[in-house]
Amino acid sequence: MAYTIKKTDRSILLNLADGKVDQLSTSISLIGKNVEPYGQYYNNNLIGLIENFSSVEQPRAPLHGQLWFNKLDGRLYVYGLDNLFKPVAGAQLSATQPTLFGKGDLWVDTVKKQLWFSADGGTFTLAGPQYSATEGKSGWVVETVPDSTNHPRTIASLYSNNTLLGIVSAEAFSFNPIYQGMSSVSPGFTLNPSIPNNKFVGTATSAESVNGFTPDLYVKRNVNETTSGTFSVLNNNGLSVGAAQDVSIITPSAGNIISSNIANKSIKIRVTNTANGYVSAIYVNANPPMVGILTETPAAELDVAGSVNLSGALKINGASILTSPQPGVIDASDNRITGVATPLQSNDVVNKQYVDLAVDNLRKQTFSVTIDIETMTTPNAEIVPLLEKLLPILNPAEDSRFNLPNDSRARVLCITTRTPTITYIVKEFKVVSGAWAYVRDIA
Repeated sequence: MAYTIKKTDRSILLNLADGKVDQLSTSISLIGKNVEPYGQYYNNNLIGLIENFSSVEQPRAPLHGQLWFNKLDGRLYVYGLDNLFKPVAGAQLSATQPTLFGKGDLWVDTVKKQLWFSADGGTFTLAGPQYSATEGKSGWVVETVPDSTNHPRTIASLYSNNTLLGIVSAEAFSFNPIYQGMSSVSPGFTLNPSIPNNKFVGTATSAESVNGFTPDLYVKRNVNETTSGTFSVLNNNGLSVGAAQDVSIITPSAGNIISSNIANKSIKIRVTNTANGYVSAIYVNANPPMVGILTETPAAELDVAGSVNLSGALKINGASILTSPQPGVIDASDNRITGVATPLQSNDVVNKQYVDLAVDNLRKQTFSVTIDIETMTTPNAEIVPLLEKLLPILNPAEDSRFNLPNDSRARVLCITTRTPTITYIVKEFKVVSGAWAYVRDIA
């Protein structure tokens, strides 16, 4: 009578006839009735079940749920509903990716020392660590380290090829001894100072400080700013002002220069006072080139809108016409230098004295001096001594302002004012041995 062989779920596997042995439907030998010698088949089946069909090859005709011990990798496999043998538990250990794996399988790369998992049964995803054994510890690593008081601190450390680049911490603390080149950390990210050139490279949008200085201590280039400190430009190219570098201050080897760099644009140096507000102290006109003192409309190469006080000599073409100790005042209203000397003697009655400006005559090494003597007792007798006392003011031997050679002539018009008669006398002097000498009267 034939046997009906059923699976655990009571589904029929096969009908086994009497005297038959089935070795095709399963991995074991199914023995029919009256099979001789059935003991051999029976014992072989027991051995196969005991050793889970241990072999380098998969068992023949496996059934779902059947176990197989793979002698190649030494792992136990189970035959799944996908009709594949898969490891029962643990990760596959190999230097290369396994060819047989399914969903949820693990693989340990024995060369790189990394764990991989398969979520879909088709590919492996790295579980960790992110670095391989050949690359060295790299990336972020969460660690617990003791501080200087042996209190454990949880930190996130950033490594590159086993080198600690920096530490992220929520608190400030110190190490003792130094931890991989770091003596302390601050809240936030602290770079390892023991690594040369260890720094952030890129563009920072903002910072609390730069080189220890907060942003409020820096002068911004795009807004109006003030500073309470000194400002120095330590190069010879100097400082330029204006959208088109209109004005510059430079220091070339030839000397210091304040330059207006725009054609025909003048320079104004001004001051301010409570009465007039801004006042142009010095005005340099660009075209034509002129300089105005206290005026912005110079009419000459040098135009002074006010008095001039000289402590040194006043020269024309290098020749002095006034110098200390004979001070004078230039009277622009009548083109004269007045007050050229103090009274000559206490008994001299000199109410008015002046020297007419005769520049053209000075260039010819001659000059004319007009002395107006309003009151004289004996004019003819007093004029020559008086002129001899006055002319040393222009004495070439004592004053190099004229540099007159010997025999240089000077004519002096003497006006004697007497009522009702006014007398005009011209007296001529010349330079003799560096001094003035009377020559003659000229009618």
